[in-house]
Amino acid sequence: MKFIILILLGINIQGISQVYYNKIIELDNSVVLKTLKIVNDDILIPFYYFHNDTISGGILKIDELNNQFIEECNNTTVIGAGLLNIDNHIYKPALFKSTSDSSIVLQKLNPDLSEIWTKVYFGNGAITTVARSAQNEGKIFLLSQDDFPNNHRETNIKKIDTDGNEDYSINIGVNLDRTFGWGIDFDSNNNAIISVGTFLQEPSIGRYGQLYKVNSEGIFSLLFTSEEAAPNGADPFHIAVLKNGLIVQSMELDRKFPIDIETISEPSLIQFINESGQKVNEVVLDHYNFNESVTIYKILDGLGDYFFIVGELDGLAQKEYGLILKMDYEGNIIWEKRISKSFILLPGAWGYFLDVIEDENGDLTILGSVNHESKRKPWLVKINSQGCFDTSDCDTFLVGNKNLKIQRNILPYPNPTESFLSINESIKNVILFDFLGHQTMQLDKIDTGNIIDLSKLSSGIYFGVAQDESGQIVRFKVVKQ
Repeated sequence: MKFIILILLGINIQGISQVYYNKIIELDNSVVLKTLKIVNDDILIPFYYFHNDTISGGILKIDELNNQFIEECNNTTVIGAGLLNIDNHIYKPALFKSTSDSSIVLQKLNPDLSEIWTKVYFGNGAITTVARSAQNEGKIFLLSQDDFPNNHRETNIKKIDTDGNEDYSINIGVNLDRTFGWGIDFDSNNNAIISVGTFLQEPSIGRYGQLYKVNSEGIFSLLFTSEEAAPNGADPFHIAVLKNGLIVQSMELDRKFPIDIETISEPSLIQFINESGQKVNEVVLDHYNFNESVTIYKILDGLGDYFFIVGELDGLAQKEYGLILKMDYEGNIIWEKRISKSFILLPGAWGYFLDVIEDENGDLTILGSVNHESKRKPWLVKINSQGCFDTSDCDTFLVGNKNLKIQRNILPYPNPTESFLSINESIKNVILFDFLGHQTMQLDKIDTGNIIDLSKLSSGIYFGVAQDESGQIVRFKVVKQ
């Protein structure tokens, strides 16, 4: 497998040894990418590809300073999740491709990617994928899926030491229909916080986002369940634990109804959950063009009081834009950048961002995937802390700013409610829509105390659009019992 560099935009803006760039890497095969890792200034990208009805995988190693591309392909295993770096050793989770057993493979590698050892682990069911990997306090955590008969699926979490010994292996969702593990991070007490999508029957049938807390002994407890279901059972629920203790979880919403003369089509919700499992804030990411929506692939807590979101803007015809957001801990957008297919300079191409790493100086290295002529290609972008290639002319190379708008949500109480609903800030009017988008109530004047009587409404989920005293539009969601 040969690696040929195709640098479509080689912007070498030199500051203090920084080089910013945007480049697409041409490979012989169409590759599937998920994550990247930087070790000793080298970029490592695990990948897999399909060739002649077989699956092969490996690690693409890139010397960031000299643009040297080195082939490191292992044809015996398929990469399943991100690489880990502990004490200058690389740990690579994978699956066997040539056997029918349900097992997880973990390989310990030297920095030059030569193998030290390979360990094999089993689950309670048929392990179909390693969804995520993580490290904390010198331990390795693997998040995978255990499949059982009758379409039953559980989420397996393994904690492994650097010698390959299991500390624990537990399953979440034993008594549920189906769960799918999407993310793992750690709180200040070194508890693992697991984000899963869970198929539930209530409050309505669908896939809900849940958070589980797992202590050092492998004892877990349910921390949080989202109030709404995602529109698609396979939609991801990404998370990051912020330095202030809040957990940020993303999900797509199943909302398609008119608000402000626009149609919202499955926007992305950002939820802020505290350590007790209470939601304390939420914002909805919407696009000014109602034909486009936001899909999130990674949330990363930053070095300061901010975090990053990478993903795509999804248009009606095709997914066109790589998207990166920098947000503060209150959910406000600090800056937003997108790269369109016209900037990629490949006719008919479209791309999206998958992962991001923040350097100590604030520079950002972004992994994306470009789709062109039925081939998926690695896409690497490096920008500065302001989201630009060049501080003197920030918007020349990145196409588009301020394309997203924040829908500020308020959290009424009690919720759910059987009759009265209190709003915790002054509002002038309110409109309620049911789950299908039909208007069910309009109040042009709110009584003293911001209390709304819902007693005449049928049981179900309702969405509210209100105007505060300053004239700003705010939104909320309520469950009527």
